[in-house]
Amino acid sequence: MAGIRSIGWWVPSVRRSAASLAAEFGVSLASLEAFGMHSRTEAAADDHPSTMGARAVTSALAAAGLGIDDVDLLIFAGITRDYPSPWVGAFGVLHQLGATRTAGFDLVNRCASVHDALWVAAKLIETKARHRVVVCCAERFDHLFTASQPTKTPAD
Repeated sequence: MAGIRSIGWWVPSVRRSAASLAAEFGVSLASLEAFGMHSRTEAAADDHPSTMGARAVTSALAAAGLGIDDVDLLIFAGITRDYPSPWVGAFGVLHQLGATRTAGFDLVNRCASVHDALWVAAKLIETKARHRVVVCCAERFDHLFTASQPTKTPAD
């Protein structure tokens, strides 16, 4: 039977207040707060989906008392990547972790990616195709916008 042994996460430490976002985007503070936004995290320039994912995986492995070499497979289920396709997020995370024996692949199905990746991981474990599988998701949507295509909303 497959199960979840641990969960790990990493969140950027820099936060921007809803007030500064309201001023930047010309919307009322009350409208942002009505959606539940009080602040938003902001990744640093060198915080890419692979580096943020690797930090979250490190946290999960520490909670489980495991190292990356104890893992058979890493499934990256994020939508965004450090670089355009064909760059593979799983390989970026594995490289950040210094993995030499762990396989990896990306599974992208928009919002259902994490759910689908957990299902695939469970089936691989239940059929004994793999023993330990990590599902990793990390996003950085501001990478989709450039100076010629600026961020359009406070949530971006």
